Amino acid sequence: MYFYFLKQYGWYWGPISGEAAEKILSNEPDGSFIVRDSSDDHYIFSLSFRLNSCVRHVRIEHDQGKFYYLHTISKSLMPITVKVGS
Repeated sequence: MYFYFLKQYGWYWGPISGEAAEKILSNEPDGSFIVRDSSDDHYIFSLSFRLNSCVRHVRIEHDQGKFYYLHTISKSLMPITVKVGS
């Protein structure tokens, strides 16, 4: 899979660590987020976001061309819909 086109979007940061993501988001408002390459080889991406003044991280699942993250409370897969392009 080739995701080179993601680099044109401000929310994709590439191969940065969770710790680096926390530093980037530490002074941003709740709702701010970045997508980065996952540090775990079983996943393609991780989502780091700010919620309730804390930075949180979830790994993004990929299956049959769709992306999901595991909702940690309900233990169910939540679909991710991202519109790319104009």
